Amino acid sequence: MGKKTAITVYVDNNKYGVEEFSWLYKSWIYSGCRETSDILLFCNPEVYDDLPEDAGIKKYRVEPLSDRDVVWSDYRFINSVEYLTTDIAKAAVSGYEYILRTDGDVFLTKNFSGLESRLTLFGTGCFVQTKDVADRIFSISQKLGLCFSHMYNTGSTLFSKTASVITYSKVQFDVCKYLLDNEFSEAGAWPGWYRGTLTMYAGDIAANAIFGLGFARVGIDCMSMSNEKISSTDYHIHAFHTNQYFSKLHLRAGDYDGFNLVSLDTSIVNNYCLFIAKSSVDSLIKHKKPCF
Repeated sequence: MGKKTAITVYVDNNKYGVEEFSWLYKSWIYSGCRETSDILLFCNPEVYDDLPEDAGIKKYRVEPLSDRDVVWSDYRFINSVEYLTTDIAKAAVSGYEYILRTDGDVFLTKNFSGLESRLTLFGTGCFVQTKDVADRIFSISQKLGLCFSHMYNTGSTLFSKTASVITYSKVQFDVCKYLLDNEFSEAGAWPGWYRGTLTMYAGDIAANAIFGLGFARVGIDCMSMSNEKISSTDYHIHAFHTNQYFSKLHLRAGDYDGFNLVSLDTSIVNNYCLFIAKSSVDSLIKHKKPCF
């Protein structure tokens, strides 16, 4: 019997894409999720050969939309949304019951292994911080004739039945196109209405329209800087832009180079992230079970 879950991710040829994917890859191995899920790795053809070969990874070359369509040339975030609307992706996921659509800079825990859920699970974003932004999202939903259940700040990661994720990705992408064409005569500025978070606004609109109250923001995109123990409902940890430990910014700066990985209590969220990020693939394969 085949695996039920596909973990899908798009890796672009940006400065950190391959490095960050290694965190997802290594945590997939160490957590035991390798036994219950496959990674469907969609990537910019330029980085195809830089990404790992593994029996549980299926790699697909997908030219980024930002290179194919000039209107998106300065907005590469769209590539991590559009890929699941392609015929290549829809064929690739067709044999799976569930999809986790995620980014590369994440860490799976053992609790994700074999996960099933009646509700769609989303991570949590923090892009709706003002009433003006909330009002605009609601107004645009009404303008497009879409229902909106007033659930804001849905994250970019989601876990759901395969057909639901494909439908969501299509609606999100269509709303992205509408927003680009109609709602950004000016770029705006964070934390107000801002073109830089266009895909996130579209995600909020799509999530409310498709799932209504049938989704939850739990267990996905847990914060990497937490110093609490990994709980049974922590499935997936995201490396947010933060200066708190664990910080991918500090990791890149070399601030964690002297840590003794063996002494880390990996039952703690931030320690677990550092342990995975700094360990080699070979050393993690030797561990039959995660030590948390």
